[in-house]
Amino acid sequence: MIKKDLIVLMIDDEIDLCVALSGLFKKENIEFVCAFSLHEGKVKLDECNPTVLLLDNNLPDGFGTDWLKIFKSECPKLKIILVTASALVAKSKETSLADKVLAKPTSFKEILQALKNLHI
Repeated sequence: MIKKDLIVLMIDDEIDLCVALSGLFKKENIEFVCAFSLHEGKVKLDECNPTVLLLDNNLPDGFGTDWLKIFKSECPKLKIILVTASALVAKSKETSLADKVLAKPTSFKEILQALKNLHI
């Protein structure tokens, strides 16, 4: 079961994906915020204090794996789900600070299951 007061922040430069997920999270009564770059995501992280961060790895202003330590040090209780299209990245030690790694493409069902598995 997923908590009702869950706030999900997604940092991904795929606008269509963010729009689609926004509608799906709304149907589940889960607050969803999207940022389209790492720097914008950092600002929104400070503003909305999310429970979970869905973090794309390959973004225009850097790699999500490079920011894992920053996000975890500033928000130690934050659960981070790293989403990557690279099988090599998914299996690398760079992802060790992520609570879960999902391979792209992923489905909304897989995301919800990851949230449930994280017990949040």
